[in-house]
Amino acid sequence: MRRPTLYLTLLFFALSFCSFAQSITGVVVDDETGNSIPYAAIIINDQNRGTTTDADGKFEIKSTDDISYFRVRAFGYTSKRFDYSGEAELRFELRSSDNVIGEVEVLAGENPLHRIIRNVIDNRNYNNPTSLDAFSYETYSKFVFTLMSDSLAPDFDTIYAPLDTGNLQLGVNKDSILKIDSSGYRTRKFMESQHLFLMESVTERKYASPRDNEKVLATRISGLQTPLFVLLATEMQSFSFYDNYIKILGSERVNPVAPGAIGRYVYSPLDTILEGQDTVFVIQYFPEPGHSFKGIDGELYVTTDNWAVRRVIARPTNQDLLGIDLGDDGVFGVEIQQFYEKKSNRWFPQELHMDFRRFESDENGVSSAVAVSTSGGSELVGIGRTKLQNIQINPELRSRDIHRISVEIDPNAADRDEEFWNKYRGESLTEKETRTYEVLDSIGEEFNIDQRLKWLLALSTGKIRWGYFDFNIDQIMRYNVYEGFRLGVGLQTSPKLSEHFSVGGKVAYGFGDGVWKYGYFGEIYFDRVSETKLYGGYDFDIFETGGTRYNLQRKTIFTNSDYRFLFIPTFDEVSDVYFGISHRIWPNWRADVSFHRQNRFTSGDYQYRYTSEDVDIALNGFNVAFARLEMEYAPNDRYISGPFGLRALETTYPRFRIAYEESFDGMFDRNFPFRRIDVKAAHQIKRVYTGTTTFTLTGSYIQGDVPYSFLAGPDANASGPLGKFDLANSLATLRGFETMPFNTFAANQYVAIDVRHSFEDRLLDLWGWKPVIDVMYRSTYGELNDAERHLGLNLQGFENIYHEAGLEINKIFGSLGVGFYQRFGPYYTGEYSDNFAFKLSLRTAF
Repeated sequence: MRRPTLYLTLLFFALSFCSFAQSITGVVVDDETGNSIPYAAIIINDQNRGTTTDADGKFEIKSTDDISYFRVRAFGYTSKRFDYSGEAELRFELRSSDNVIGEVEVLAGENPLHRIIRNVIDNRNYNNPTSLDAFSYETYSKFVFTLMSDSLAPDFDTIYAPLDTGNLQLGVNKDSILKIDSSGYRTRKFMESQHLFLMESVTERKYASPRDNEKVLATRISGLQTPLFVLLATEMQSFSFYDNYIKILGSERVNPVAPGAIGRYVYSPLDTILEGQDTVFVIQYFPEPGHSFKGIDGELYVTTDNWAVRRVIARPTNQDLLGIDLGDDGVFGVEIQQFYEKKSNRWFPQELHMDFRRFESDENGVSSAVAVSTSGGSELVGIGRTKLQNIQINPELRSRDIHRISVEIDPNAADRDEEFWNKYRGESLTEKETRTYEVLDSIGEEFNIDQRLKWLLALSTGKIRWGYFDFNIDQIMRYNVYEGFRLGVGLQTSPKLSEHFSVGGKVAYGFGDGVWKYGYFGEIYFDRVSETKLYGGYDFDIFETGGTRYNLQRKTIFTNSDYRFLFIPTFDEVSDVYFGISHRIWPNWRADVSFHRQNRFTSGDYQYRYTSEDVDIALNGFNVAFARLEMEYAPNDRYISGPFGLRALETTYPRFRIAYEESFDGMFDRNFPFRRIDVKAAHQIKRVYTGTTTFTLTGSYIQGDVPYSFLAGPDANASGPLGKFDLANSLATLRGFETMPFNTFAANQYVAIDVRHSFEDRLLDLWGWKPVIDVMYRSTYGELNDAERHLGLNLQGFENIYHEAGLEINKIFGSLGVGFYQRFGPYYTGEYSDNFAFKLSLRTAF
């Protein structure tokens, strides 16, 4: 008899529990747009207990407590109380605010939030998604530029004329219509019908350390038919919030949860929410006033569950990234948001947002979004949303199964049908979005925008495209002290004629040396992605005597190192017949094999004492034939492949170059047998708060007795006496020895080291004037064999080690700055002024 009683007792308690336990679901939305509000705080009875909405603005609460009301908070919205009367489904509507944050009160003693930030920093390696062995996911991204306005904009453009303008109470004349200022009406009608720009993409990403590949499965850009560029959220902002730097549109900003951030950032509490056994802290952050680094400001949502970031809002401090000044209306800037959800016991990004809109900044540089104008006008806004789908944590992926190219565009990406798109969109396009594509696609077709963008793409590679021909920009005009002004033309056939081959040539004339330069070439392309090509041709041009050339290094007239070319006084006239093959073994490893037959003539009075059958002959004019192998390796460079071929996404360090040359003996009456190796290595270390240090190592080894034309040495960049400013040698280079005179030091074997530390714009800030300050040290050692064979120039080795130090104050006015350079050590001679150089620096963004 006891067992039925026990069952009844248990049933009574179960029913009692079910009676009092409340399962409440709901959604939080914007009261004007109806859009869901992700990660809003739902607080029960102001007791700091409750939950937060998910990425779709939905929530669920299970509680045995008596609930009288909820308080709902979300950043960017006015907090609101909602009374509760037992409903199982709720809908909370919040009104947007201007996000103006009041003055932060800083109390004496340590900020208690520092303990929370330290925990985030201590756990960031664990929480960083790239610390996983592997992961994969798919994304759907949409980006739109549109005009937004408030309800005050008129919804009419005509009115009836009054019967009597002096007495409006008499009514109107319906037979007479007046036109009114209809600009607001037309704008409103336009905004209701379409957006200004719309772009979508679907991607699939696979990561297995160290390989990382994202494949663009589908892409659509309003106005374009060919995917010449794609929407990739991970290229517009950092994928997660755990690296030392957070990238926003390519600009690296110091992370408020990077080591050393405490003391450099201000942290202020905004809210605390209890979620079951965990607590979510909402923290405002911004750089300390007077900071000297590129920072961000915004809000952090930190959970005590592994001390992970649940949500983050970040804006460039002072909105100095875009910084489009709108006068009294603020500044047009950018804001990013990231939302994280737990997957397989790891917090993983779920959504990435990027918004472009109007902001206002306070005295600390903290920016806040401004509500759309209420004066009946309209504003430009950009809205980017990326949602991750089908997230897999530590799937069975092997790095060797993942492509080495970072981003691939599927050949069919631009041809996907609506059925494919709707699998990822979640919901079909709105009528407004559909019309945007229809209108802009027709405009793009009418104005041939695809071809215009291809023209710009060619321009970025140094070519002006005109129909079937590409004109090479660097052949149009040059200047240096040897040639004077040089005018010319260089052209080759464009891909419009054929994507499989190109032929071209050049002709140029130097008004200083009075010599014509010319050449012709042909190239056959086997694969655009691996950049495999067979090439050959003839070239007659000048080349620095005793210089080092890397053919795989792209050269333009805009690079910093090319300023040295302006002042080189001695060149060889080189006649070169060549052919070769170039290929990318991996995306970040290129190789080039070529064969050359050259004749070189050195300008000036130089001669080389050549010994033949115990007879010395003074020569100037050297014939040589040699084979050359050159390789370039940058293990961390990232590339994108698509209909445009292969393009670099990011230039990284370390970087390595090596070239090997060996001559063929017996081809000429006077031979100069040699073997030569040239190497160059560069590495860069970025320190979060003190700037960037760059190390560059160069060297050469030449085996054999060769004239000055085939020797090597560091890049000298001084002509004339030091100690005074001379326009003939007024510009500093990035890596050259500014106190080393031209045509003085040469070597059969040498090594040089260049160490440059840039404090960037962090050392000096005078009322917003922030020059870039660099310090540097250079040294080199080299040996010259048989210096007495080189006649007409007093060439010498530098076995005692040549030292130079410098200080540059760059970007004083735009790109222009000044540099001070000091020679010291064994080659310090004469007075102090004989070892000191003052020059201008020109540091462009090219």
